[in-house]
Amino acid sequence: MPVSINLSRADFQMMDPLTELNQAMRKNGLRWSLVRVEITESALSKDVAGGHSQLPPGRL
Repeated sequence: MPVSINLSRADFQMMDPLTELNQAMRKNGLRWSLVRVEITESALSKDVAGGHSQLPPGRL
């Protein structure tokens, strides 16, 4: 079953959400093809290039 995960600016400030997601995916045997990551505009407003560079290829 596909799931969506919403990330905000606070998520990026408090932790490395993509590292956390990757670890959770591996631990639970989940596939990226079933996950949709949604990033709020405010999360990328200060560092658009940096935010994009942290995403897995093809996920934005």
